[in-house]
Amino acid sequence: MHANVCYRREKRSVLAVYLVVEVSIHFIDYLNALEMQVEIANTGTASVAATIIVRVIIGPLCDRFGPRRVMSALLIGGAIPMALTGLVKNGIELLVVRLCIGILGGCFVPCQFWTSVMFNSKIVGTANAVVGGWGNLGGGFTFILMPGIFEGVKAAGADPFLAWKISVVIPAVVCIGIGILILFTADDSPQGSWSERLTTTSQSEITANGSNKKLNHTLEPGFDQKPTTKVDVSVPEPEEESTCSCKRSFWLVVTVVILIIHYGMCFGIEISVNTVLNLYLLYKFKKPGCVEGGSNSLNSTIMSTTATLALNGTTLPPVTTTVDEYECSVLDQTTASLIASLFGLMNLFARALGGLFSDVLRSKFALPGRILGHMICMLGEGVMLIIFSQIETVPIAVLVIIFFSLFVQMSEGTTYCNSSLHSP
Repeated sequence: MHANVCYRREKRSVLAVYLVVEVSIHFIDYLNALEMQVEIANTGTASVAATIIVRVIIGPLCDRFGPRRVMSALLIGGAIPMALTGLVKNGIELLVVRLCIGILGGCFVPCQFWTSVMFNSKIVGTANAVVGGWGNLGGGFTFILMPGIFEGVKAAGADPFLAWKISVVIPAVVCIGIGILILFTADDSPQGSWSERLTTTSQSEITANGSNKKLNHTLEPGFDQKPTTKVDVSVPEPEEESTCSCKRSFWLVVTVVILIIHYGMCFGIEISVNTVLNLYLLYKFKKPGCVEGGSNSLNSTIMSTTATLALNGTTLPPVTTTVDEYECSVLDQTTASLIASLFGLMNLFARALGGLFSDVLRSKFALPGRILGHMICMLGEGVMLIIFSQIETVPIAVLVIIFFSLFVQMSEGTTYCNSSLHSP
């Protein structure tokens, strides 16, 4: 039950991170500037950067205040700039908003922290994989949910200009509600709040120490004191141990850095692809023979004709034309979003599949099997990315996206499995 609740919280935060990507299709026209395509790509980079920074900071905060308060603060704090997205008027404002919304990506840390505290060590690995993978379903769920909300608001009578502004407010309200709910109804640990958990641990340690002392007092009268003295003399460690400790710390840092790089090459790829995939599909696949800016040429012709007639003393009623920025795209906005959702929806099983693959190879080849499994998944990810960049047809692109996402998510799962090897 705790895993189910935790992955729902993380899924809502991931949904909130990517909802701007989905509605950005609709407010590109509102901002009426073609260069906004570049701005949106830059804001995606800002969002990812904010997520990375927040995740580094959030870990110590979870140790200090517990996962419940941290998760609640992230959801409520990130929901505020999300609701303000409708006030964006230029690229700089969009950059600032997405930078602030990126803090919601830090919800992954208290979610994993929470799961580790709640579950027994025998099953905590499986719980973390399922929660992490299902939580990231929000990356795919966004591309299905947000178009539905947008169309629903339009069906209620709002024009597209107002519909996308209302659409971003709805998830913000949900995040605030969930943040308040878990703050007052959830537990940090099996013992209750975070402070109670620490108190319980301290009391148990004190009780254990006290019982040991009583046991020693009862045994001392029946034994000679010399054995006790010998035990005390054997406590000091050799000086060489400090040298070994330094070497071990050095290699610990090296292996942790390597794992960070590897995780960035799989999870970093995931959040980057989720950020731009729907727009990439719209701009990548064009209709044969279609000329970009055809509508703009039509506008120029109409304006030229109107000016000529005006010089001859003839007046015409104003002509209103609409420019479809995706007129040459094979896909429409809804179809592109649905295809993009496939990448995130693979989290349903792919990350856990990576952990299972690593376990199978470990049973065959011991610990090197985990490294081999991770290498295979990373290699498959790179190969699929190269293939995807060369695809020119939509059906094959969809197939490659599925396998690309499969290897990306499995690489994340094998990274988790190898993280236990960094400190023997």
